[in-house]
Amino acid sequence: MVTYRDLKVTVLTGGTGGVKFLLGLKHVVSEDNISIIVNTGDDYIWNGLYVSPDVDTVVYALSDILDISKMWGIKDDTFNFLQQCEILGLGDTWFKIGDKDLAMHVLRTYLMSKGYKLGDVCKYVCKRLGVRAEVIPMTDDRVETRILTEIGDLHIQEFLVKYCRELEPLAIRYVGIENAKARKEAIRALEKSDIVIIGPSSPPVSILPILETEPIGDVVRGLEKPKIAIMPMVRDRPIMGLTDKLLKAIGVEGSTLGVVKLYEKYGITHVVCDPEDNELIEYCKKRNINIICTNIIMRSVEDSIRLAESILRNV
Repeated sequence: MVTYRDLKVTVLTGGTGGVKFLLGLKHVVSEDNISIIVNTGDDYIWNGLYVSPDVDTVVYALSDILDISKMWGIKDDTFNFLQQCEILGLGDTWFKIGDKDLAMHVLRTYLMSKGYKLGDVCKYVCKRLGVRAEVIPMTDDRVETRILTEIGDLHIQEFLVKYCRELEPLAIRYVGIENAKARKEAIRALEKSDIVIIGPSSPPVSILPILETEPIGDVVRGLEKPKIAIMPMVRDRPIMGLTDKLLKAIGVEGSTLGVVKLYEKYGITHVVCDPEDNELIEYCKKRNINIICTNIIMRSVEDSIRLAESILRNV
């Protein structure tokens, strides 16, 4: 079997799809050669604690403690603390923080109160948990993804978790993005990588906040190396979540065609899509974008490994 252990790969990700891909990629590429630039637009202040959901999910996945059944939190965690919070009337108990998971947020909040940056805390935690890949929050600055709905303007966590995605997303904005600066490690990772992969995450809430953090988008656009976008949908059907509705909320067609048109301005060179996504395939051919047709559904780690191998084999 062909191996790709020595390739340097940088992945842009957030949400569930990207993490599923990483679970396979780390078996194909040496973890020491993987850099992950992670969305922080989902970060949430929970009862005074700084929670960074996408960063933590990546770290937990790479340290083999992620609860795979939920794709968030720590496996075999308990929720005694949360139950006591409910008894005492502490707010936001809809946001599920497990007992083991709580330690991460307490540590992060404490270190940040002492002047450490979000990315510095991430480095420290990765070292403690034996994560060899470079996990990089997109910025140390505060960015909040906000969803406008019929009941008002909501934090992305309120939209996804508190209201269980029952509301219609009408518009999306990234509060603070205009002042956010990328971590230097993020730019360095992009420049030194052999391949850049945009994970199969929802573009409006997981990928665009990364690309719109200065100067990540410009750097990606200027890279003369394979830049691969894995589709989070099959035609107009999200593999999971509300990607189609979220795309429409930013004025983009709710399909893989809309996703590719969104990413084109960043100079993507390859698109990974379902073999039956005919309209997208024809569009990419006309635009001279390379197509990798394969099964993009990841129901297991074996599926994720197969997808990673298929991508690297065809670049």
